[in-house]
Amino acid sequence: MDAFVKYLDVFLEFSIFSATLTVTRKYWWSNVILIVMIFGNFLSITSAITNVVYQLTCKMDHMELFFATLIVSVQIEINFKQISCMIHKKFFMKLFIWVKNLPLRTFNGTFGDAPGEIIQKARKFSTMFFVIYNINFILTSISYAFLVVFESNDKKIWLRMPFVADNHPYHGEIHAFLTFYCFPIIGLSTPIVDCPLVIVGLQIMGFLDIIKDGIQHLKDDTQREEFSQILKNVFELHCEFIEIFKDFNTATCFATLFQFTGSILMFLSSFSLIMLHPNEYLMYQCIICVFCQLALFCLFGQIIQMKTDKICEELYQTKWYDFTIADKKNFVLMLKISQLNYCMKAGGMYDINIVTFFQIIKLAITYCTLMVAFL
Repeated sequence: MDAFVKYLDVFLEFSIFSATLTVTRKYWWSNVILIVMIFGNFLSITSAITNVVYQLTCKMDHMELFFATLIVSVQIEINFKQISCMIHKKFFMKLFIWVKNLPLRTFNGTFGDAPGEIIQKARKFSTMFFVIYNINFILTSISYAFLVVFESNDKKIWLRMPFVADNHPYHGEIHAFLTFYCFPIIGLSTPIVDCPLVIVGLQIMGFLDIIKDGIQHLKDDTQREEFSQILKNVFELHCEFIEIFKDFNTATCFATLFQFTGSILMFLSSFSLIMLHPNEYLMYQCIICVFCQLALFCLFGQIIQMKTDKICEELYQTKWYDFTIADKKNFVLMLKISQLNYCMKAGGMYDINIVTFFQIIKLAITYCTLMVAFL
């Protein structure tokens, strides 16, 4: 995995280009993948909507209806998250430059090698996330395609090509093409749109660890003479965190809101299918994927909130009473700032944490129970 860490900046930049639908001269292969993704997502949502309309007006097979609804829900999430990222593209590019320059920075010598080690650790975790997260979704979507085309006994249809009737001589081949093309595209688009949010977030978490480590030096009596400089550096780093976190929250606020909306719709479709057809094991894997995606964002927001609260606690435990009068004034200002609530918010309204995660699942199960009761 260490061999991939040096490509983290490329991974992040590519995911930002994909999330913001940006054509670039820098990577020709990024443009090719982007075109394939755009066409595949367009084909996926039009075919899924066609199947939903067909089921509601002609056939009404509950399983195929919920299958198609699930694809529509996924595409709604992907498309609206991309629109949100496009609107906030300048913030993502600003955050990318910050992440790219982070390993090149030099910190106060009294901090030792800890900042560099923390940054490298954060980059390693970001690289692991990018590789494992994308591979997991792509392999899962390809497995879905094979199961739907070859192992489905009753040949349920998830996608239906517009203007192609069931009695078309090549209907089976067209359905196989749609499945094998659209499913992997969905499996690529879903995680690649999430990557800018998570990779930048992991770097922010690492940056918070650097601030926390710097505060520890304010507890060391052997560094009493350097307390003034250390406090100044910690204060500057904390102000930088506030600015970066503000940009990060602005860039991701609507993307996370659409993530919550899409997760509710996907949970609703998956839970409904399982309640109607408990032997449809494919849906259990789908629920696991949606569960992991939603849990990732909520756990991520919870950790950032906990780390910011921890900084306030660490400041209380410093030997502030040994500071000079001027340093005490700066310390009180930093303490006051650290007491503010730094929390990721979906749409600027809803806190992103574990509580929200369970509320979304509860809401999806409630609506699912009501909907199945009326079928």
